[in-house]
Amino acid sequence: MIFGGIEHYAARYLMFGGTLDVETSADQMLEVIMRGIENRERPDSTT
Repeated sequence: MIFGGIEHYAARYLMFGGTLDVETSADQMLEVIMRGIENRERPDSTT
């Protein structure tokens, strides 16, 4: 997720130009990771 996401983001910038907003992309990737490891119970959980 991390290295692939960075690679895709940088490749898009290198190929098509535009602005490279590193802070925003890092925040977005961190949010995805944190949601993935977040401990939350589902209503249908049997544990």
